[in-house]
Amino acid sequence: MSIGIADYTLHKKLGSGASSEVWEASYKNERYALKFVKMIDTPEKNESSLQLFLNEYKALADFKHPNIVSIHDFTEKSVLRETNGLEVPVAYLALELATKGELFDYVALTGEFSDILARHYFKVLLDPLEYIHSKGYAHRDIKLENLLLGGDYQLKLADFGLSSLLIRDNCYKCVGTFDYMAPEINAKIAYCGVKADIFALGVLLFTMVAGHKPFRKASIQDKWYRMLCLDNEKFWITAENKKPAEIFSKEFKDLINKLLAYKPEMRPSIKEIRTHPWYRGSEIPIEKVKQEMDARHIKLEILADRQG
Repeated sequence: MSIGIADYTLHKKLGSGASSEVWEASYKNERYALKFVKMIDTPEKNESSLQLFLNEYKALADFKHPNIVSIHDFTEKSVLRETNGLEVPVAYLALELATKGELFDYVALTGEFSDILARHYFKVLLDPLEYIHSKGYAHRDIKLENLLLGGDYQLKLADFGLSSLLIRDNCYKCVGTFDYMAPEINAKIAYCGVKADIFALGVLLFTMVAGHKPFRKASIQDKWYRMLCLDNEKFWITAENKKPAEIFSKEFKDLINKLLAYKPEMRPSIKEIRTHPWYRGSEIPIEKVKQEMDARHIKLEILADRQG
């Protein structure tokens, strides 16, 4: 007996979060990423998990962009049929399948990106982010794990469970991923979701080029973030230690300093980012992107084979 949900047959687990799982699934000869949550906890936890799904569904139903995962189906009440015959109540989302996985794995497992490759993906990411902001949303969980890659390594922004419709300028709920959160979120004060997304862009860009996060927490109590805010020359000298010479260009450092500014109003808008000298640097031909990412993908497959 095959494992399945509704008319979908589940084939391979792609990942899991705090309350949900994502599986590669098929339906009528088409492949999807089926994201589901088991409704087996307390009513309060079930309601919280379901709310994330509803947030994601409502946002994705409102979006149509080539660099945002598309939605195929959503159901609040369905059943997971397990191989032992048990049936478990679930809610699910059927999403576009990004066959090349998460951008996170390419950085974390195959090494940091060159300036030019990081620039390619950073520039692509700005388009869907600007689009959702124009639609009145903040993503609020921008991170490498939420950047998926299609079959030709086309970037797809995903996971809109924490997205917020910006009816007002300020958000109040402390949400996101710890080491991407802006200092105002960590301080638990009202914040602008758009400016928080810009801050997360800075963490993401630094991580692509450096191969690691710039700090543990965006707080003055964190020595690395404090150094970035109060003595950024020392921060960059320390960050460059034991790395290839000139890994961080002058233009790159300047953009990161601006994106990770402590005061939200000091962070650039997407329009201003597009005028920055680093953004306007040399570009990599798309054929070269595919070649490099193919080589990295082969490394990921070798690592996966070794692990199991």
